[in-house]
Amino acid sequence: MSIIELYSVLARNRNDGRITESAYRQTFAEFFTKIADNEAFATAPVSDTLILSAVDFIVQHNINATDAIILRSAIVLQQLLHESGNMLLFCDALSLIRAAQAEGVTMLDPEEDTGERLQQLLGMMP
Repeated sequence: MSIIELYSVLARNRNDGRITESAYRQTFAEFFTKIADNEAFATAPVSDTLILSAVDFIVQHNINATDAIILRSAIVLQQLLHESGNMLLFCDALSLIRAAQAEGVTMLDPEEDTGERLQQLLGMMP
């Protein structure tokens, strides 16, 4: 779901002229070659248990149901990665960034953070 959210943010930025078509295409190419195709890139399955455990986030952080599920998935994945000596780098839209930060998830804001910030965060990974 976060990958789809990344597409959405980049498409909005391209469509309203904040980034060029070239930057849009380059970002996707780099994302897939450096991150999504990397064997260290992990995802979390969505189960009924996970969905039900996300309900409290809707009220607690004033987010929608989809964002609550994404946040719960990020927290579960972060715990699993931490246990194996790895870390989670989470990237999503502003509505979810504040909630994820409040829950202790390392965030990359695709609308505000720079390539330099991404490199800094990637440098923190084991």
